[in-house]
Amino acid sequence: QPLSVVHRDDKTLASLAVLDVVLNNADRKAAHIAVDAQGRVWAFDHGLIGHVEPKLRTVLWGWAGQELPAADVARLEVLLDRLTDGGDTGLESLLSGSELAALRQRVEDLLEAGEFPDVPFGRYPLPWPLW
Repeated sequence: QPLSVVHRDDKTLASLAVLDVVLNNADRKAAHIAVDAQGRVWAFDHGLIGHVEPKLRTVLWGWAGQELPAADVARLEVLLDRLTDGGDTGLESLLSGSELAALRQRVEDLLEAGEFPDVPFGRYPLPWPLW
C-alpha cells in the first residue's frame, strides 16, 4: 500500500535534506527534527552517516527532482573546494579515505545534477520507524 510522508515546504528543511544527501544519512526520522521557541530548526542524529554505499533514508523526500536552492549550491561549492584542495577539513581523523572520497563524490553528484535526488526504487528509502 502506498505511503505518503508529508512535511513543510520550508527552506531550512530543504537545506537539511541537502545535508542528509551529502552525509548519506541513513536515519532521518521526523522525531530527529525539532523547532525551538525562536523558530530555529534543530536536527538530531546518532551517527548513521557517511557510509560509502548509498544508504540515504529520510522523511525529507518532498523536494525530489526539484532544483537545489542557490544558497545550498553555494555551500556545496565551498565544501567541494575544501574537499578538493587537499586542505585540512577536520574530517580526516573521523572518516576513512574511502568515506572521504564517497563524501566528495556525493557533493560532486549533487552539484552536477543541480537538483535533489529522486527517491530510490531499488531499496527502501525511509527510516523505520518514521518517527
